[in-house]
Amino acid sequence: LAGTGGSGLVLIRYTVSNSSVFYTSGIWTCPAGVTSVQALVIAGGGGGGGYIGGGGGAGGYVWNSAVSVIPGTPYAITVGAGGGTSTASGTAGGNSIFSILTAVGGGYGAGSGVVGGNGGSGGGAGGTGAGNNAGGTATTGQGNAGGTNYGQSGVGPAGGGGGAGGVGATAVSSVAG
Repeated sequence: LAGTGGSGLVLIRYTVSNSSVFYTSGIWTCPAGVTSVQALVIAGGGGGGGYIGGGGGAGGYVWNSAVSVIPGTPYAITVGAGGGTSTASGTAGGNSIFSILTAVGGGYGAGSGVVGGNGGSGGGAGGTGAGNNAGGTATTGQGNAGGTNYGQSGVGPAGGGGGAGGVGATAVSSVAG
């Protein structure tokens, strides 16, 4: 069963006790006296593939402990939506953006016999009996690659989507013995 990817978020911390969290796109206006902020930007995750589909990759993430800002200035915030799913390959997650920081959306989980999508973290390859397909690649510093499917006669299992903490699982044989 395929699933949709989760939405991203943008977190901006400008004093020890003050922060703003965005779960949807919007505008953040820099408070008076603030010239530097800490920011965590997370993109939307990729949607999973349909029939014998690979897992969607996690949205990429970017952390910066000193983003220069100008008091009184409005900054556009873009929060990436999670990718969708279908009977074939899913769709990539949306990018999330704050100031100079862009987190790349997660790669789509591939449908049957297709290579996983590239993204913040790569999507998993779709299962097939025709041979091994690679998982999608990850954006450097933002995530990990998707897993490879397992080619076997008949229907082979699909690879898992990559995540922040590791590479997506590579499928193993689904044939007993």
